Amino acid sequence: MYAAASVAAITILAQTPVWAEGTSLEQVIEATKPIIDLRLRSETVRQTGIVQDARAVTLRGRLGFETGKLWDTQLLAEAELVWPLDADYNSTVNGKTQYPIVADPEDYALNRLQLTNTSIPGTTLVLGRQRMNLDDQRFIGASGWRQNEQTFDALRVTNRSIHNLTVDLAYIDRVNRVFGENSPVGIYQGPTFFANVSYQTAPGKLTAFAYLLDLNKAPTDSSSTVGLRFAGEHAFKGIKYGYTAAYATQREYAGNPLNYKDDYFAIELAATLREFSLAGGIEVLEG
Repeated sequence: MYAAASVAAITILAQTPVWAEGTSLEQVIEATKPIIDLRLRSETVRQTGIVQDARAVTLRGRLGFETGKLWDTQLLAEAELVWPLDADYNSTVNGKTQYPIVADPEDYALNRLQLTNTSIPGTTLVLGRQRMNLDDQRFIGASGWRQNEQTFDALRVTNRSIHNLTVDLAYIDRVNRVFGENSPVGIYQGPTFFANVSYQTAPGKLTAFAYLLDLNKAPTDSSSTVGLRFAGEHAFKGIKYGYTAAYATQREYAGNPLNYKDDYFAIELAATLREFSLAGGIEVLEG
């Protein structure tokens, strides 16, 4: 699916010098931006019951590009490479079970390949393998603290045509998890839908969400999560106060043979004065 999209885009660029008024091949090429992202990461794990400590030193590279717009459409392509420099750890696929797990496996893969279209007023459509981070990433996110981030093969539609209202909808066919394609739990497949609707008010942003996971190869992980979240901030006498409250409930969904209901809630308060911040909160995830 993604290779075909890339070939088609390259063919159009090669054969058509001018696509729309004011848009030339030279302008599209000049607007193309490279993607270069390098990160060196070290993690040490000492685990009771396992004699040897794990030490993982890994270098991650993300290399790619994002083109200029053609008919209000951009192409983004990005490869991800993870090199273990010190591999005394169990990556879940390297067979080194004498060490604790550090889920940063050696990996050379396509990280993102997406088409983004903005031809509909107030609307952004993204098709392909993409990054998604919703709210505080508790339920939908890239798990970016790991070297191999989680990406989604999806069609996503975001509409902001009504003032202060954002409607974010997506159909996800496949989730590329942090464990990599070589892991038996590295991929989630099955029709997954999410809806995230938020409205910005003066005190803060109110968000309602629903995430429906139908995972045909991991049925016990299929779930329905619905909830509300409110987050905002207010300045008073030179101090900026922040506040967040969230509640969600999760049940079995689709072919999940389990019967359960788990609740989630979080409350957080923060205060910032110049460069100093103080925050406190509680987060509870049942299950």
